Amino acid sequence: MGDGYFRAIQYDLEDLLRELSTQCLKIKSGLEEEQQTGAIYASHPVATDLESILWLRSFALGHADPDIRERALRTYFACVGQFLRMDLLLRDQALAQFMLEAKVQVESQNVSLAEMEGWLMSQEDFSRREAVLLGARPLFQKASLMKAKIWEGLSSILQEDFGYKGYLEFFQEKKELDLGALASECLELLDTTKQHYTQRVIPWIESRLGMQAASVSHLHMLRLMQSDSLALPTGERGTLKAVKALLEGLGFESVLGSRIHLDAEPREGKTAFSRCVPLSVPHEIHVTLKPLGGLSDLEAAFHELGHALQLAYADPNLEYPYRHLPRSYALTECFGFLMEGVARDPEFLALHKGLSEKEAEALYLERSAKRIYVIRRYAGKLLFEREFLSQACWSDWSGYPKWLGLATGMRCESCEALLDLEEELYSADYLRAWAGEVLLRSQLRETFGARWFMSRKAGEFLRDLWSQGERFGLEELLGSLGLKMPRLGILGEDFRKCT
Repeated sequence: MGDGYFRAIQYDLEDLLRELSTQCLKIKSGLEEEQQTGAIYASHPVATDLESILWLRSFALGHADPDIRERALRTYFACVGQFLRMDLLLRDQALAQFMLEAKVQVESQNVSLAEMEGWLMSQEDFSRREAVLLGARPLFQKASLMKAKIWEGLSSILQEDFGYKGYLEFFQEKKELDLGALASECLELLDTTKQHYTQRVIPWIESRLGMQAASVSHLHMLRLMQSDSLALPTGERGTLKAVKALLEGLGFESVLGSRIHLDAEPREGKTAFSRCVPLSVPHEIHVTLKPLGGLSDLEAAFHELGHALQLAYADPNLEYPYRHLPRSYALTECFGFLMEGVARDPEFLALHKGLSEKEAEALYLERSAKRIYVIRRYAGKLLFEREFLSQACWSDWSGYPKWLGLATGMRCESCEALLDLEEELYSADYLRAWAGEVLLRSQLRETFGARWFMSRKAGEFLRDLWSQGERFGLEELLGSLGLKMPRLGILGEDFRKCT
């Protein structure tokens, strides 16, 4: 076995991921309910075979060609990820079923755990939100216990089948990440932004909630993040109009409808969260949106558009792992945050949303305060994740209220912990992406002006970066521009400029 077998594994993985993504797209779009995940995995025995995956690692590490070694390693990491999901599929499905069936009644309405996040985002009445959260606590506890079994299973498989010490070691190797160093940066970020957060963001939260932040569940922020003090009509037509304006300004209008397919149509069963689903990079990228109202819709649409544009402009001649199998998601998230930022830019709001300069600036400041909240929250999440995944006790979630409370200044319950825990150390990708976006945004403004998002030359600059697909990570891409990957401290400096 040699290069040919490596190709066979890669081709089977490519087909597997395409089928899973197609199913995901149909379900998220509300076009299909029943999942056939087990049957999909069963039809791809090469990419999910343990001996083949272990062989692939040996093949990669022993290969003299650094390019083949890197492509084989990316394929190996992706295969391990799918092996984990396949092995724990029944536990995942049991949790998903419980989330659908476990419901809290508020007045005459039943709210399931599965739909609770979307419900909280759209529910204006504080007392109704509070009643649901109080009734959900025992359900959160049971769901987190089920989730703990999944995390325990993930760690056991990585130890017993792949020889890793645990979850953290595997994903630090995959992402080429020093989690300890990043955790130190998170602590530093929380410390250096504490005064600014306490003086600027906490008063805003308390003014909106009408009570002390420390006494209120952080889950009420789901509604505050969705709503704006200044009414901004969006909806399906408004969102699509703004998307088209952004694409035309940068010279990207030709990809909409050809490579990027946007679905903003309201539909029963459609997920409340925006999502980018690539089926074939760079030829077929789908973005699903469900506008709920407010600037958050626009931010979410532009964020997913950032992912879609990077994928749609990838060089089709790149090898599959360089188009579809990144080691880390920090690079694509950096582009997502870059485009998301345009949605709240005062210049863009004034030009395309008919706001006065004063209104646009006020809305920008409010959204910037929300951004600080989210970034500090993710710093707290990373500190909790590192602590939780380093320990042997899967039922100890006490670090969640400690770290998230420190980061947000709000009440966080330990029973919510594992429902908030994201796979693949994604919090690390987000944090590094936010830091990288500050540099990339500054570069664009310095080179093409404050209205860079209306410059076709800026579009050409971005298109050149995107043509490289996922071949290089965020640090390498910034290096190619003469920029050094910043520490998270750059976010504190950006906070002070923006608010």
